[in-house]
Amino acid sequence: MTINDIRLDLVRPTSSTARRLAIHIRKNNISNHPTIIIGEDGQSYLFLPMTTHPIAQTVRLRRNPNPQSREPSYVILRMRANKKSAFSAPLNWTLSPEDYRMIEEYARKKFR
Repeated sequence: MTINDIRLDLVRPTSSTARRLAIHIRKNNISNHPTIIIGEDGQSYLFLPMTTHPIAQTVRLRRNPNPQSREPSYVILRMRANKKSAFSAPLNWTLSPEDYRMIEEYARKKFR
């Protein structure tokens, strides 16, 4: 994949084809970072990137979803879109109930 394959913030979640999915975590093979999948739009997943560094627009998660890591994890609250082929299979990671509710609220606002 090349940089031209990346589509960031081009999908309007209010479009007729956008729909919410069950929240789950996959690895973005382009950025090599885990992402929280919140929806899909045709051939693209709508997602929130995750990081281990506090940067702008991040919220610290109560518990790192990666069971093998103890360092803090953050979610970037800025929805993005990318082709489904750019993601791995779902990871066996889980969000804490508080974090899941926060992401669910964010998705609910975006998919009105």
